[in-house]
Amino acid sequence: MLNKICNLLFRRSLYGYEGQTNELKVVGSGEDGVEELCEDLNSGKIMYAFVRIEDPKTGLKKFLLINWQVSR
Repeated sequence: MLNKICNLLFRRSLYGYEGQTNELKVVGSGEDGVEELCEDLNSGKIMYAFVRIEDPKTGLKKFLLINWQVSR
């Protein structure tokens, strides 16, 4: 069952804060890989990404959580 749900998920999703609030909004999502995700990251904002990747050795799906923080 979980495998079927995982196959329906986007390969990646990116979240950021709505203005100066603590509310997260979806900034982007898609089927493209981590390379395309890098283009959407903003160095001036705190963002979070959730990415589904496949282990090349086992073929198992793995999930990666990225916490992107402002560099000052």
